[in-house]
Amino acid sequence: MQPTEKTTAEKPAAATRKLRIFGCLLVAFVVATLTYFIAARFRFVDYQVYYYAGLSLLAGRTDLYSSTFSLGELLDYRYPPLFLLLIWPLSLLSFSAATYVWWLLCWAQEFGCIYYVRRLVRENGRAGMSLFCWVIVSLAVAPYYVMALQYGNAQIFVTMAIFGSFCLALRSKVIQAALLMALAITFKVFVLLAIPYFILKKQWNYLAAVGLFVVILNLLPAFYFGFGKNLELVGTWFDHIVLDHERHETIGPINLSLKGQLRRHLTDIDYSERVSGTDWADTEYRQVNLVSIPSQYAAYIWIGLSLILYLVFAVVVWRNRAAPASGQRRLLEYGLIVCLTLLVNPLSYKIYFILLLLPLAALANFAFTAGSTQAKVSRYVVYFVAAANVILPLIPGRIAQRLLLVIGTDFWITTVVTATLFYVLASATLTDDLDVEASSDLDAGYSTA
Repeated sequence: MQPTEKTTAEKPAAATRKLRIFGCLLVAFVVATLTYFIAARFRFVDYQVYYYAGLSLLAGRTDLYSSTFSLGELLDYRYPPLFLLLIWPLSLLSFSAATYVWWLLCWAQEFGCIYYVRRLVRENGRAGMSLFCWVIVSLAVAPYYVMALQYGNAQIFVTMAIFGSFCLALRSKVIQAALLMALAITFKVFVLLAIPYFILKKQWNYLAAVGLFVVILNLLPAFYFGFGKNLELVGTWFDHIVLDHERHETIGPINLSLKGQLRRHLTDIDYSERVSGTDWADTEYRQVNLVSIPSQYAAYIWIGLSLILYLVFAVVVWRNRAAPASGQRRLLEYGLIVCLTLLVNPLSYKIYFILLLLPLAALANFAFTAGSTQAKVSRYVVYFVAAANVILPLIPGRIAQRLLLVIGTDFWITTVVTATLFYVLASATLTDDLDVEASSDLDAGYSTA
């Protein structure tokens, strides 16, 4: 009778929990709906591209990467065929109805990002994080998430998929984790820059599953376009996005990666090419270069520094291979590889920095639960990032904000977070500050298919 009594006693608690979840979802839906009417004035620039690309597909067109397929050369369709086949049904709706549905989906994806990061911290961190810590982290990344919502960019889904893959991999759900990572790579190829971490960890089953899913996902559109046409489209997408990314860097948003930063500080940039003569003209940027060298030399420096960063990362991870199993160490390593993908990516736009949620949460978890010098430094860094991202967006004036962009404040913030993570992970006394409970399941989660 004892199990029955226990089950009966748990029923009210379960019902209360479900009611609380339903209440939270209802509040989130109401807030999302109300904010939609405020955000509609921002025109959801990126979603417009997806919507009108869907209309072209409905009209029977298959030249996905033509400048006339969506909204012109600047606002052209830049995703693989699979992405369009997944979202085209929204183009059956009116634009206002479609943007409302997309807005709700973006909100759900942002909650997904928060859910996975909280789970990663709760299951792998040294101790539970207080509400105060989460408020500081939220302030530090809020501007990026607000911008991603305003634009309606697919980066929100990609970020959620990355966080979800990390979380599921650590919970021994390798197939689901690999599928999410494969989706992220398929939609945003720069996610491949996170793969070296799993190579260092020798997570071969996970890597094999990711590779297999990437191939399958890119072959799926063949059921619509035909095998030959699909291969042609994937090849065109690769040429258009991966090989011809220089053009997008010239006319698109300011590149906040290491490559973009080096170009702005070491070369002369002609901002007059930035969509001049169009409704999206945006040329009011200052030259901030300290010297003037050929752009190809700046590219060589970028490649060299990127290789050095990955080499140092490999040394740090390899150096800690014999350390006791620690979920928090893994959490900090995840945060570091996320920062590296943002820095060494050929193109990192401002909205990509929503990825900083994981590194900052990992750093805050360590900073506010340990008492070492490394933890104290980490606390100062978390406070600094939160203060910077609260104050800088409030500086008035379009010229001032554009100056902050070309100076690369987001790049420098990410660099500070990256350096701090390197410092913490490379510390000889780190083990004394970490929860080093043995966890055979931690590594088994990757090697179990």
